[in-house]
Amino acid sequence: MCLRRRGGYEPVPAPDSIVFQVGITSDWSSQIGVRTSFELTGLEELRTLGLDNQDYLSKIDKLLSVITAKQTELGAVENRLMSVLEEISIHYDNLVSSRSTLRDADIAEVSSEYIRQQILQQASATLLSTANQTPAIALQLI
Repeated sequence: MCLRRRGGYEPVPAPDSIVFQVGITSDWSSQIGVRTSFELTGLEELRTLGLDNQDYLSKIDKLLSVITAKQTELGAVENRLMSVLEEISIHYDNLVSSRSTLRDADIAEVSSEYIRQQILQQASATLLSTANQTPAIALQLI
């Protein structure tokens, strides 16, 4: 990838490159760039050479090595993008799990408060019932 620097640390992509934003920050460490162009110099010369020329195969080998180098570069960028995608997927799963845990904790808190209120209500009803029966018991003793 060919990046030029404009002033301090701000990267500027070359005209023949693509920059992918893969991180949460907007600086250059959160970007993956790839140069999209390459040249096959000598292709026209290959057309003018005859098949019986000794340099024909060596020129083809040189052109194939340029193509292979570009293919390797693109494969490396693809691997980096796949790695970033996997990392984002893991972060997403962790976020969903954390949200679920927080919701479970919220539901548990509300449920325990509900049960607490029910116990207080039942205790109050029992005390009221006992208080109402006490005068009747006293009257029975007389």
